[in-house]
Amino acid sequence: MSTDKIFEQASRQGLLIPSVIGNITVTDLWELPIRTTRTNKASLENVGNSLLQAQKDMGEASILGSLIANPKQTKLNLQLAIVRHVINVRTAENAAKTSAAATRSQREKLDAIIEARTATETPLDQLIAQRDALPG
Repeated sequence: MSTDKIFEQASRQGLLIPSVIGNITVTDLWELPIRTTRTNKASLENVGNSLLQAQKDMGEASILGSLIANPKQTKLNLQLAIVRHVINVRTAENAAKTSAAATRSQREKLDAIIEARTATETPLDQLIAQRDALPG
């Protein structure tokens, strides 16, 4: 299912997602940290893990289970798809920020080296001019 479709379904259903702090909206997911070490604080990881556990607990008891639409299973699958999407986007954003920070840091180091060398070393054209100005 496409990203547009899962968010359309979520907004049409007024989808709430269970967490350790109570039900949260899809919009709230974007504010959660990816991970947390505190058990009483919601994170994308513990929300996703809870949904996966609920999916396992639900199971399929009927041989016709895959043929008969189960609204609870459908809702759970939608919740999981949204949490996975948010995790993927947030992880990519964090990687981009880390890369940008590393590039910025490297650029600053190189700028400092260039500035230090420029300040302490006489440029080549000035050395040539000084040599040419010597008598004889």
